[in-house]
Amino acid sequence: MKRKIFAYLTVLALLSLIFSISASAYTDKDKNFSIKAPDSFTEINSANVKEHQDFLQKINYTASGFKDYLTKNNIVFYAINKQNGSEIVLKSVSSEFSKNIDNLYMLDNAALANVAEKLFESNDYTVLEKNGTKFLKVSISSKDNGGNFFGSQFITVKNGLVYSLSLTFGENINTMTSIEIQERVLNDFYINEKTGFSWGNFGNIIITVIVTACILLFVAVAGYVVYTFINDARNKNSSNDVAPYVKIKRRKF
Repeated sequence: MKRKIFAYLTVLALLSLIFSISASAYTDKDKNFSIKAPDSFTEINSANVKEHQDFLQKINYTASGFKDYLTKNNIVFYAINKQNGSEIVLKSVSSEFSKNIDNLYMLDNAALANVAEKLFESNDYTVLEKNGTKFLKVSISSKDNGGNFFGSQFITVKNGLVYSLSLTFGENINTMTSIEIQERVLNDFYINEKTGFSWGNFGNIIITVIVTACILLFVAVAGYVVYTFINDARNKNSSNDVAPYVKIKRRKF
């Protein structure tokens, strides 16, 4: 009995592990990046835009119109929290400017200052490194019919491309929550080098191996559970067949 309970618990644990791991990052091989949005966000892209037509209508977009919006604005990843309107927007574009720089990581502080001067209206920016990529970070704010929004923009140049990651939040979200979301998104945002070893790709390989191993283990445990059910059923039928022929020896008084 204990073995059965252990087997059932193992199946449940493996199922939850498979689903949690397989919720892998969004990967764009052309732009050499991978990114993962928190669970509270919904990804909307060219492949699944038709699945979100009801929501898009609320923000005055058709499926085709939203696809055009993504293309015209060089948006390669978009995710939104439908409850509060918070957004994750990643843009990527190639230009003479980005080709000349190639990789922001290789620039010293003086060169970074020159880049920031061309990108931003003010010098109010910070420099941070994450997952082998150097970013210039600036605060952003906006206002529309949905209210006031605040957030941060992270800009880098890698592989001769400009990457601009913007995270905006509604005014009803506290600062600590927005910081936690930003950290989670940045931790799961990898821009891979075109050639050579890539931790992002290596991580995806590890995830694939783990998921495959979990699936195989799940199949084995599930097979064992099915086997025990069948075996128990056979034993039960066998005992029922024998029972009528068991002779009861009566005691003599």
